[in-house]
Amino acid sequence: MKKLLLIKLAALSTAVTASLSLASCNMEAMQTSESTEHSSISTTITEPEPTASESATETTLDQNQPNPAGIDYQSSKTIKTATTEKKKTYSSTGADQSALIVNGKKIKVSLTNPVIRKSGDTSSDDYSRRYGVNAAFLAMGGSSAYITGGTITTEGKGANGVFAYAGFGEQNGNSGDGTTFNIADSKITTTGSNACGLVSAKGAKTTASNLTITTSGESSPAVATVNAGENVNIKGGTYTTEGSYSPALYATATVNISGGANLIANSSEGVVVNGKNEVSLADTNVTANHTKRSEKAKIPSSILVHQSASANGATGTTSFTMTRGTLTSKSGHVFHVTNTNGIINISGITLVNEDKDKIILSVSPDGWEGNENVAIFNVTKTALDGKILVAKKGKLTINFSNGASFTGTFSGNIVSADGEQISNEQGIVYVNLGADCTWTLTEDTHITSFAGDMNNVKLNGHKLYVSGNVVTPTGSPKQATPTPKVNRPTATPKPKKKKATATPKPKKKKATPTKKPTPKTDNQNQGGNNGGTP
Repeated sequence: MKKLLLIKLAALSTAVTASLSLASCNMEAMQTSESTEHSSISTTITEPEPTASESATETTLDQNQPNPAGIDYQSSKTIKTATTEKKKTYSSTGADQSALIVNGKKIKVSLTNPVIRKSGDTSSDDYSRRYGVNAAFLAMGGSSAYITGGTITTEGKGANGVFAYAGFGEQNGNSGDGTTFNIADSKITTTGSNACGLVSAKGAKTTASNLTITTSGESSPAVATVNAGENVNIKGGTYTTEGSYSPALYATATVNISGGANLIANSSEGVVVNGKNEVSLADTNVTANHTKRSEKAKIPSSILVHQSASANGATGTTSFTMTRGTLTSKSGHVFHVTNTNGIINISGITLVNEDKDKIILSVSPDGWEGNENVAIFNVTKTALDGKILVAKKGKLTINFSNGASFTGTFSGNIVSADGEQISNEQGIVYVNLGADCTWTLTEDTHITSFAGDMNNVKLNGHKLYVSGNVVTPTGSPKQATPTPKVNRPTATPKPKKKKATATPKPKKKKATPTKKPTPKTDNQNQGGNNGGTP
């Protein structure tokens, strides 16, 4: 059956092309509309190029086709039937060509210790990031693919390591075409730009364990997802990125990582969650050094929770959860929430903030617009030390529970990495302090509302203002009442006066009898009439 391609190429401007070259392989460029860039691929075009009057028309996709993008995928080898292979080598050097494709409805393909090599550039970054064109390994078409051990290596622009593509999953009840992909104990290395290590797209269900993924090009996350609907589960392993705009994890889906995994981004955010999606980390370590920002990101951060201008997922709550593990933020803000309703849950983690400004969280506008900047920050069994920023156009509810502690303050003074004043006035801040939690102020602090025991707030010589009113611990006045200086003089002089009045009285009584005989003797000697011997 002839594969349909109802694509009308847009006349791309130089500005759009430059913008795409900076976009992450699954970050902003992944979130743009289908018409952003559909460059001509020689194996793809089945219709004449559009006339000038037909330019700038968006892509139309036939959702009833097994391959809704209408792409004529090319590979050195394609497996279409149930297969088990061990220690085989698959390679490709051609542009827009994969080394190995697994494509067949409900087929099961198992590869043990494969060597998969891919070189050669893509002619369309958009096709590579969305549909897996030019990936070293591609699972698609409702197949079930399993890789155990082995190495996957790519060199070239848009040469992703492994890619699972389930058609337009988000258009089919988030189920896609049933493609599943399982990979364990493998090593994946990519060196080109827009070359991710592991990509799960359009409804594919992906499970990975104990992988070692390293990417060195820009816009090349170690793990990435495209469009909401797919579930990605990762256990153990190390996932490292070196390039700019390359978080260790970029998620527009539900992603769960556990089992002592290590996420390391040496120039970018550690984790980015985009749109109505969730990321959950358990017993996972994250290290980020966000020193190279995209054009959109005004505020560098280690964990970015946001909604891009046109995220693949629906607009809604964006969630990040981290339970146990260590989060090391080498530069920028630890957490940043912008243009979304974000929920951040941390429980029992060790937070290491190496940035000199010690910003724990910022809730503020950034390079993305259209939604509110709202965050709920749930802190459990974790110690925070630093400052939390909430812009005038921001709102934060922070809940401390189960022994959590906070040493720091809130502020609305927010400046971008380029020195732009984003906000100079604080937004809404609600603080809920659990009965077994403490908050130590580091400077005078203003908040909108406070719930909890004020005795657990250590003012540390500073003032706490709630809705403009100064509040103090409820126990302070009672403790101060028994010991004011005013009471001391009234109690002390009384016993002194009693002793002074009691002392002279016996002296007078003793003096009276001793003085009486003396005058009597004198009177007798003087011949007085009042004395004498009877």
